[in-house]
Amino acid sequence: RLCLQHEPIAGLNEEINNAHDTLVRIIDKDGKTLLPAEFMPTAIRLGLTKNIDRWVINASFSFIASKQPELVFIRLSQQSIMDKLTADWIIEELKSSGIEANRICFQVNEEIATVHLRQVLALAEQLRGAGLKFALDHVSGRDDSNRLLTHIPMDYIKLDASIMQALHKDKLHQEKIKNLNILARKKSILCIAEQVQNATTMAI
Repeated sequence: RLCLQHEPIAGLNEEINNAHDTLVRIIDKDGKTLLPAEFMPTAIRLGLTKNIDRWVINASFSFIASKQPELVFIRLSQQSIMDKLTADWIIEELKSSGIEANRICFQVNEEIATVHLRQVLALAEQLRGAGLKFALDHVSGRDDSNRLLTHIPMDYIKLDASIMQALHKDKLHQEKIKNLNILARKKSILCIAEQVQNATTMAI
């Protein structure tokens, strides 16, 4: 069976209060918890990721209604992004749930957004038009990051954990992230640091 975990997240420069990342897990028949790396490849191969997304979305809406967090981030798979009905379905489920749209932020992987820019742009515009928030995650700080920030309307970027873990000792990455953060701030986009290791990193 599927289950959700919610991990607190932090802003790089701006304080983001009571915000959670949504993580999906599977509990197998022996009670063992399976991480996405253990079941997502099979789900992708069988075309099941959209169904998983929709379960996660409904479960997250229930979590928000019960716990009242300020903000919950929910990932969308490539299959959901390529489905033209995804945004309409989300908006209808949102109306049925009765929860406030601004408590929810849908996020898309930078790599997927780079390959499917047109579809992600359309999705972001439709979701934000309904009052929902939108984010780009696993942001690398490469040239594609700047291009996506320029073209896709969004509220947040989530810097990739692999960058954040070594940022305090890598001057080149520090400069890239600094410039990316400046561009984001100009567009009123907040930066979120994934798996920050220390206060020095937060200060960059």
